[in-house]
Amino acid sequence: MFAERASRMRVPMFWLGAVLAGALVALGAILSLPRGARATSDPPVAYYYPYNGWAAQSHAEGHDGYGASNFPTWYGGSAKDGGEDACSYSNRYSNIQSAGSISTSSTSSTAELPDWSSGLVLSYVGCGVSSSSRTLITTFMSSTWGGTPGYTYHNAATGSQCSSQGLSSPCGDWATTSQVEISWWNSASDSSRQKLLLHEWGHAWNLDDYCNGATAMMNNGISPCNWPSSGQYYAKDRDAFYITYGY
Repeated sequence: MFAERASRMRVPMFWLGAVLAGALVALGAILSLPRGARATSDPPVAYYYPYNGWAAQSHAEGHDGYGASNFPTWYGGSAKDGGEDACSYSNRYSNIQSAGSISTSSTSSTAELPDWSSGLVLSYVGCGVSSSSRTLITTFMSSTWGGTPGYTYHNAATGSQCSSQGLSSPCGDWATTSQVEISWWNSASDSSRQKLLLHEWGHAWNLDDYCNGATAMMNNGISPCNWPSSGQYYAKDRDAFYITYGY
């Protein structure tokens, strides 16, 4: 009887030991997060800077678009990958401009981004920008490479490109390309167009698709994780920006 009871008692003691071991592992994981990373719940982060994300608007340069070696992120349209540029139709230009303004206004002086007083600083450089320039490029195609309304891919900065920005390598991406499906765009409302741009540009900033109940522009767009009714970056998105780049 005593032996049976002792045997039963070892089970909760073992369980307690496992819990304590798990807690130590979790603590170690938190302590090993990159500088500035906060223990927020499951943000939509793909990779930490500097392996992806913007070289021009980086942790090393302060995010604000100003300073001795810092520049605002350039964005514009290009007839890249066999596609069309942003100014072939006026609704492309106007919606890209609107999405750029929303990117900045929804990331400026927020609780999640305390060091980004100016938010995501974006500088529009127009249509027909060079496909090799340091630019967040948006191009319009009959079909995106992902077979979806929007698709974004990264071009990592070379060592010499990092040096040109006063950064050591790796320093993130030199450019990204967001492809937009023309037929989808032409049938969508301006609100939906801007949401698509904000979502794809979030991928350019290195945020991943997300689906875990929170309101986020990086929701994957598939029910029950549809995009929010208003196109902007939300607290969950801003948490991901901070964890990727923040102090």
